[in-house]
Amino acid sequence: MGFGVTITFYLIIGIGIAIALWVSDDSTSAHEKIFQRMTAPLFWPIYLPVLLTNRSTSVIEPKRTIPQSNDGMSQLIDQVESELETAFGSLEGWAENVLTNERYRIAELKMAWHQQADRIRELDSLLESTANETVPDNSEAGTASTDNPSDQTETPGTESQTRTAICEQSRRENLAKLNTVRAQMYDSLMSTLAWVRELVTMIHLAKYTGAPASRAEELVRQIASAVEGLTKVDQRESKKASSIVTR
Repeated sequence: MGFGVTITFYLIIGIGIAIALWVSDDSTSAHEKIFQRMTAPLFWPIYLPVLLTNRSTSVIEPKRTIPQSNDGMSQLIDQVESELETAFGSLEGWAENVLTNERYRIAELKMAWHQQADRIRELDSLLESTANETVPDNSEAGTASTDNPSDQTETPGTESQTRTAICEQSRRENLAKLNTVRAQMYDSLMSTLAWVRELVTMIHLAKYTGAPASRAEELVRQIASAVEGLTKVDQRESKKASSIVTR
């Protein structure tokens, strides 16, 4: 292969990387993008690690677009996430390699916490909106007098009143089941957060008592596996909700 061909391939690769840099990073200013576009064709080996790092970060830690709230659940989740970051920071130089393998599941775990909290808030809003509803008073329905008292139980008004009472009773039972589902979801979230906080303290304890790195790796894997517990709870509650609807 001649020198000219080598230069041609070199420039083609550089142009491709320049285009990738232009479209990949939204946080870069326009002036920086122009500079990268002009220099990347010649110095693309310098920009290649930057491009790969940006791409791997976007895959490992997907952006969370769930709206934030300021209630007790969000505050506790933020606190646990802060404690997690502190614990993971302490792994540097000791057992940081395990984070490379488990970072994606940990990101999923954080996402699951916020999703669970959002579902609980949705249920709270639903239950609160139905708590103060006024139930129609149908006590006067079907009170028209008839010459034959024995026919009163067969009047359309009486049948409608009975049907309304049955539907209202079923509605109240469904709301009670929703209350149960909400309580179970909340208990699951609180239990998972408490367990992760316990594991965080165990990481610190392992480090400052001279435990081997394998102990920290085991604890990080346990934290990452907490997402599986929340997922199972979600699936279980979804099945319960489906069974309620199909009854």
